[in-house]
Amino acid sequence: MRWELRQTLSHFVADYDVVAPQGLVGRAEMSMQFLRGEKIEFSLCGHSYLLQYDTLGYAKTLFTDRQKDKTVRYRFRIFEYGEQIGEIANVRQRTGFLKSYNYLALRLNRVDYQLYKIGLGKQGIKCPIYCGQRQIAQINKGTVVKNNLDEYTLLALDEAAAVTAVFFGLYLD
Repeated sequence: MRWELRQTLSHFVADYDVVAPQGLVGRAEMSMQFLRGEKIEFSLCGHSYLLQYDTLGYAKTLFTDRQKDKTVRYRFRIFEYGEQIGEIANVRQRTGFLKSYNYLALRLNRVDYQLYKIGLGKQGIKCPIYCGQRQIAQINKGTVVKNNLDEYTLLALDEAAAVTAVFFGLYLD
C-alpha cells in the first residue's frame, strides 16, 4: 500500500494532505505555536485525531524519565474523540560509554512501534517502521523541497500500518 503525505501550506501554519491511490484519505492542520501547547488536528480514514505537545511531560522528562540507558524527549499525546489512545516521542538509547542512537517511539492503542531514520545523502531519507521485530511500513523523503513544502512517501503492509506511518510522518515534520 502506498500513500503520500504532502505539506500544502507552510509558514505561520502547516497543512498536510494524506493521499492514497483512490484519493484524499486525510488532512491535518498545525499552528506554529505547536511547541507551546497548541495541537495538530487531523482526520484520517473517517477518524478524528489530535496530537498535543506534552509540555509538562517534557519537564518531567528532564528529571524523572531518564533511565540508565534511555532518555525520552519531546513527547506528544495522541487523542481520538477526546480520549488518549497513545503517545509519540524521541528516544535516545545508550549503548555504551559516549555511544547512543536515536529513534522515534509510538505507543498506539497499547501497541509499540519504532521508527529509525537512515540518511542516504543524495538519495534522501528512509525511515523503516517496526512493530516488534517486524517491519510494517517505511517513510521515504527525497532531497528536493519545493516552496518549503515537504512530501513523504508512505509504504505500508496494510491500512493500519499506513495510519501508523502518518502519525510518524507528522511527527517528523
